[in-house]
Amino acid sequence: MNGAKIKIWHVKKEGTLKPITLESIHRLKEKEFEDMIVKNPELLEEGIRIICRQPSGMPGTPDLLGIDDNGNLVIFELKGGKLTRDSVAQIIEYVSYLNDLSVEDLCAYISQNSGKEGTEKIENFEKWYRDNFSKEVEEIKGQPIRMILVGLEVDPKVRKMIKFLNENGINIDIFTFEIFRKDKEEFWAKIEFQKPPAKSEKEKTLETLQQLITELQATKIVEEVRKFIKSNWSETYEVPLKTGYSYCFSEITEKGTSSARVYANIYLDRRKPKTVYLKLQKRAVDLLSEDEKKNLKVTLKFKEDKYGHFYAEFEEGKWQESEELRQIFEKIKEKRKEKEKQLNTNE
Repeated sequence: MNGAKIKIWHVKKEGTLKPITLESIHRLKEKEFEDMIVKNPELLEEGIRIICRQPSGMPGTPDLLGIDDNGNLVIFELKGGKLTRDSVAQIIEYVSYLNDLSVEDLCAYISQNSGKEGTEKIENFEKWYRDNFSKEVEEIKGQPIRMILVGLEVDPKVRKMIKFLNENGINIDIFTFEIFRKDKEEFWAKIEFQKPPAKSEKEKTLETLQQLITELQATKIVEEVRKFIKSNWSETYEVPLKTGYSYCFSEITEKGTSSARVYANIYLDRRKPKTVYLKLQKRAVDLLSEDEKKNLKVTLKFKEDKYGHFYAEFEEGKWQESEELRQIFEKIKEKRKEKEKQLNTNE
């Protein structure tokens, strides 16, 4: 029950003890639970983006719909207390509904239900998906929808059910949180119940990407461009995709929520061996002046696609770190920080 006291001791270097009393929280209002997750999605998983909250239009109402850093759909069912057998039935029902939608209907469903209660508004999911993952939205149907149950406790029967389902090809993850309170501060600890050892989606993606890089004889040029991006944008985190990498900054959106946003990609084309493409996303290009954009096109030989992204191709053995390109990356980084600072000021 809420209010249970847990006493722990801080052991000092000299061996003396300092007692600390924490209050254990075993139940939360589900809205409070959702509010915390939507504002801090990294509590669930690094790189996750919450795109719909309490979406309507299907049997029942799932709590959260997200996209992981590999571009896979994820459904979260949250309980502010104990996860029960009903939670398992609910999340499978939600996934079966989404799985039956066509690509067009799925895009429409997400666009219609985004932007509620702290989630990012996505006017055109197909374009948003392409911008963020450098692949077509049709690929989302080629991957199973991930199911994750989130609560503060788990009924032992649920754990047994999930083990059986996972062993038979229906993968459901369970996250639980231990929440402690001291005075006005809260401490959250996440516990993940592990499935039988298997390659993660990220490991499978990296394996596929490495095979492509080797096949196209592009190992050296890929590593050179990766090194350039990471040395100039050290704050980004790198997300592997099946045909390249995305580079994301963690940002606070206009609604005050945390979101991972792609600013650049490197990608390969099977028709072009020993070649890598570097693409600056439109949101990065929009931070540049007209003269800087012109410099990208004229001096650095970048081209503009119909979506407003700028891209250039670099061949194996011909990459050179130009000062002009380094300055472009530096300018984007500076302007992005200024924009983020302005958003924080407006709050």
